[in-house]
Amino acid sequence: MLLTRSLEPLCYNQPSIDKTDEQAGTTLHEKDKEEEAMKVLGKTIRQQEMCCLAIALLLMALCLNSRAAAQTNPLDSTPSKTDIVPRAELVKKLGAVRRPSTVRTASLPFPVDKDYPRLYIIPKDKRPRIMNQGSCGACVAFATSATLSTILYQHPELLKAIGNNTTNNVSPDPMLLFDGAGRKCDEGWDQDSAANFISEHDIPMFVDSGIAKMTVPSLVIRAGDYGTINDSTILPAGVTKFDAMRKFIATKGALLASFSVFPSFNRYKGGVYQFQKFNDQLMEELARITGNLKPDWKQPLGWHTVSVIGYFTGGKIKLSEFSAAAGTGPLRIPDVEYDFPAFWVVQNSWGSSWGIGGLFLIGVDQPELGFDYEMEYMLDPVVTKNGVRLK
Repeated sequence: MLLTRSLEPLCYNQPSIDKTDEQAGTTLHEKDKEEEAMKVLGKTIRQQEMCCLAIALLLMALCLNSRAAAQTNPLDSTPSKTDIVPRAELVKKLGAVRRPSTVRTASLPFPVDKDYPRLYIIPKDKRPRIMNQGSCGACVAFATSATLSTILYQHPELLKAIGNNTTNNVSPDPMLLFDGAGRKCDEGWDQDSAANFISEHDIPMFVDSGIAKMTVPSLVIRAGDYGTINDSTILPAGVTKFDAMRKFIATKGALLASFSVFPSFNRYKGGVYQFQKFNDQLMEELARITGNLKPDWKQPLGWHTVSVIGYFTGGKIKLSEFSAAAGTGPLRIPDVEYDFPAFWVVQNSWGSSWGIGGLFLIGVDQPELGFDYEMEYMLDPVVTKNGVRLK
């Protein structure tokens, strides 16, 4: 098993921002028990979140059995035997649409080259906590909020001016972004339109201190610029769109990505999601059990938008490199080397109990999914506090 339930005490006890249908349009839900729990966990929450991804990767890679590990890629993803959530519930979450393809030939307003780490994950103190969009199809808003937050955290002068003295607790309120754009839970939205909207409108900030959660109407943010990285982007000779995407993540922050979700994704529980291989495993298992296959398993359920927070370019790598990228400090286990496929590290908006503590890994360049066909970037966050622009 790649990511077992034994990780729950470490990865799944983190507080998340839960917004269900009944709470759509609001930013808080305060319960006495939750507040009391927050107070107790306040001193340890940052350490838990920082180690979550690294622990998952290290345990998957170690396998605690050198012979088995030598024969099996520890990041292979094995489908769950049952759906993670009811399919009808999953479909409600898929609120993204693929906008009509546009030709963009403009050069990027930031330097791109092949000079970037082969493995990089945005540190936990440079991105917001895992959020939960509930049953509302607001994935585009939640991903846009999380992505712009990572850009903001590249500007310590703004954080200081905001008065932020804790970590990963400030982000544009996703539901106010969603509602402000006039969206509804059962309507589609695309990442380009969302990035454009948040570049033209101030969105109140959501603050989660680890003890209390609130929206601050006097503190607003918008993106100063946005754009797309795709095959039409003008790039230096020898530089690919994947190079541009990785360079941005390693130096600027997260990117927005949308992809086609098939029923098999509802069986994801860890490892690198390689659609064709994952689907073949699932189809084989279903055929063995039922003797036939339902044709709808081969049909996409909808589109989903997420925040891309890291990557690995593929190849042999030691566990110490994973540990360093995830920020867990020196290894206390054998430093084994494995051959891993290239993948993206992605922050989802389905709560911290889903996937790898709310994250998932997905293989690079899978045409069936369209995940990295193009990605949206945002730059130069503009923050205003009490009507005064912060600098």
